[in-house]
Amino acid sequence: MKTGEIIVISADGKGVVLSTENLRPQTQKRALLNHKKLDKRLTKGEKRNSKRMATVASVYTIASFIRTPEQIIDPEKFCVDKRPKPENKRVWASLVKKSELVISDAFDEALDRDPNKQKHWVALVDGNKTQLNLLKNFSHQHHINLTIVLDIIHIIEYLWKIIEYLWKAAFVFYLEFRLSHAKRLSRAELIRDVVKL
Repeated sequence: MKTGEIIVISADGKGVVLSTENLRPQTQKRALLNHKKLDKRLTKGEKRNSKRMATVASVYTIASFIRTPEQIIDPEKFCVDKRPKPENKRVWASLVKKSELVISDAFDEALDRDPNKQKHWVALVDGNKTQLNLLKNFSHQHHINLTIVLDIIHIIEYLWKIIEYLWKAAFVFYLEFRLSHAKRLSRAELIRDVVKL
């Protein structure tokens, strides 16, 4: 059966809220120290120490779909062909297995589909450093030229953090600059006033 020329491995982490007795020992200790604000449900921020991370993986093939950045951002403004659908998509998750094993399973699944490594291999991730390192390691181990695509939503989050940091640094510099010049100006005006007397 002929499938698309791109094979995609996707990896992500998903926090799953669990009862206290099903948490890992360290998280369980922290959860027992927490006191809930409401009896019936958690309030905002109370999910900490009540989750375990599941590693979610998927493998599928897809036909290429070439677009410009403008077409990606605003597809209704530009005439864009109908996007191809993923083929033979398999998705699985594990709370028990370490992410290394789940991602290894994803590579095994992809290699079963493309044993001669003739397709273009792509990994779609959200920027989790552990997952990125695992993907790089497995691609080197299997001699695969892997293109890693970082989810644009997460890229935007990272950019906002950088902008916020730079803005704060620039604002602090601006305040210090104004304060130092205000002091100089006030001294200069005071000296002028004294000279006039």
